[in-house]
Formats: sequence, structure tokens, C-alpha cells
Amino acid sequence: MPRNEATYDATSALIRGARDHQEDAVIVDFPVGSPLGMVVLADGMGGHAAGDVASKIVMTEVFCELKFQTSDAALEGGVRETLLAAAQGANECIAAHIAEHPEAEGMGATLIGLVMEGERLNWVSIGDSPLYLFRAGALTQLNEDHSMAPQIDQMIASGQIDAETGKNHPDRNALLSVLSGDEIARIDCPKDGVALEHADIVIAASDGIQFLDHEVIEGILRDTKGKPSQAIATALIKEIEALGDPDQDNTSIAVIKVELDQAQSDMAAALQAAFHTFETAEPSERMFEPPERVRSHRKADLAETPLPVFEHHVAEAEAEAEADDDAADADGMNSETVDVGMAEDDVADAVEEGVTATDAAEAEMTADNEAGAPDEAHEEHRGPVRPVLRLGLNRDADGKIVLERRG
Repeated sequence: MPRNEATYDATSALIRGARDHQEDAVIVDFPVGSPLGMVVLADGMGGHAAGDVASKIVMTEVFCELKFQTSDAALEGGVRETLLAAAQGANECIAAHIAEHPEAEGMGATLIGLVMEGERLNWVSIGDSPLYLFRAGALTQLNEDHSMAPQIDQMIASGQIDAETGKNHPDRNALLSVLSGDEIARIDCPKDGVALEHADIVIAASDGIQFLDHEVIEGILRDTKGKPSQAIATALIKEIEALGDPDQDNTSIAVIKVELDQAQSDMAAALQAAFHTFETAEPSERMFEPPERVRSHRKADLAETPLPVFEHHVAEAEAEAEADDDAADADGMNSETVDVGMAEDDVADAVEEGVTATDAAEAEMTADNEAGAPDEAHEEHRGPVRPVLRLGLNRDADGKIVLERRG
């Protein structure tokens, strides 16, 4: 099945918050005419002398690797493999920088690197920068949170601590995995990613966005989902600034609205539903009604052409043969033959007429097949396909003319 055509409306935004320096870095790349788009976002740590440098190193290295591996159609090495290699390469660059600048020891950065191609979203994520999907009015975090926050939330859920204590816990933002030049403790890079749908909104952000409650972010997206990505990003930034929190962290945001070809999406859904219905149906129910509309001018020709004399559909012939067999058993005749009760001259004429009609029909079908022409007449009258039973005339051992099955 062909991939759905997709277009993306993407933008990014940055604010410093209450911090003295900007240690976030983000780049959004969705060229018109390209089959895929990318976002790379990094949240630096280590102070002005290191945090902003670390985020820029990570953003630059990951983005350059993704662009370098991009061909006309896709990422040449495979999306997941390329994302993992880009993250490892960025980590090695951090290690090299620290080796040349020992004073930068302790620097590091989180990473979200995502690739969107058609209806597919793939990502690599290290650290606590969230990747959200807004779909059908609900906001979901797609990536893993490599901080202590999930463990603290579990303590709240189990009643070990109250919600207020958990929200302000001093270890809540402690990172369990980060790009720091050392071995990467945890990497989130799903094999298959996520299938996108029409009107999805994808948001990659640094953890500064989480000064807003999850429900607040979701509400903003509900209110602005019909607006361009820039308006959505602006609404989120204004809501953060309106908090006036003295501890507000740097915040970087990338917003991508997904627009899939709706006709292709509907067709794909219909085909998938039809296939499921066929697969789950009983064999006897796997029949399709012939189309109502006329497909060929040969319909009239077909209606005027008599069928060969000695060809019958199996359903009819079997019923006739069964009745004939019963009669034959009663008379002691061979069950495969029937006395047709015709004068010999009439039989000869009937045989000649039937063979001529049959040969003519078969010759026409053979010519059509050799010419590659579609059997349009059959297409118009298509119904449940049934085999054909051939009958012929012959003489039995006593010289009597009989009707027998052939094939």
C-alpha cells in the first residue's frame, strides 16, 4: 500500500525564563518538497561556561549527522540506526571537548532527535526533555523520562509522600541519563516509532515547559489546535511567562502540526476494514456482489450470443446428473451415461452444432487472452465463480447413443 502524503506546519520558540543564560538549543528543519522533516533539541547543563556549549555541540552534531545521511527518499542507514549513531557521535564530541577543556568537566545535555517521514514518527531521546503527542483532544508523553520524576510520582501514587512534597522534591529533576561524554546509561529509541494521524500535533520541548501542569498544556492545545503552529507555540510561551515563577527554567519548544492526505487516509482505512472483514468471514460468506454499472459495450454482444449447447454450470449439471444416476440405477445402466432418446441423425446434428458453438467460444477467449485484452464481458457479469462441467454424446457397448461427462 502506498505511503500517505504528508505536509507539516512546524515552528520553534525559545525563552530564557528566570535564568541568566540560555542553555537550550533547538533546530527545526522541514523543507518544502522534502519527504521528511527533523527536529533536534538539547537542554544543556554545567553553567554558562559549559551548558550552552554542550547543548550546541549536541544539537549541531546530531542534526549534521541526520542531514548527512539523508538521501532523496529517506535516511540511507535506516531511521533508528541513524538516530542511535547520531546520539553516540554527539556523546563522543562532548568527551572530546572535555578532553581539550578540562574546566568543562561536568558538562552535558539532554537530547530529543526526531524524524518525521510520511505518517511515521521516529525519535531518539536521552534525559528528561519531553516529547508529546496531542491527538483527539488528549495529550500523551511519548518518550521515557530519564529523571527521578517517575519514581517520585510512583511514591506519591503509593501514598509514601503527598503530592505537594513530590512536586517540590529536591531530587525530582536529577537526571539518570545524559550526554556527558561517559557511557550513556539509558536511551529511548523505539524500533517502530509511532504512526501519525491527520491533525496530530507533535511537541518536543525542554523540561522548562513542565512548569505548566499537564492539564494546562492540554487545554492550550485544545484551544489552539485549529491555528498555525506559530500561534500554538506563542500561546504556550505566553502561558509560561504569565506564571512569573522566579525559578522558571530555560524553555525551548518545537511544534509540528501533521496534515495527511485525507483521501489516501480514508482509502487506507477502508481497505484495512474490508480486509479484516474478509479475513474473519466464513468461507461461504466470502462472495462479492457484481457491480451495478455497465463496464463494457460487450454486454449487449454477450446477451445476444447463445452459450455453447453442452456447457452447464456445475450446480445445475450436478442436480441433473444426480437425477440421471438415480434413474440409471433403477434401469441397471452405467451411472455416468444417460440415454438421450434421440434419433441418430438428430443426435449427429446436435453434436455438430454444440461442438461448433463451443469451439467458437473457446477460440474467441483464446484470441482475447493472447492479445492481452481484459475479459470485460465476464467482468460485467461477475458473480460467484463456478467450474464448468462438459457433457458429450457417445455410444455404449451396445451401440446406444448416450450422454456422458467429459472432464
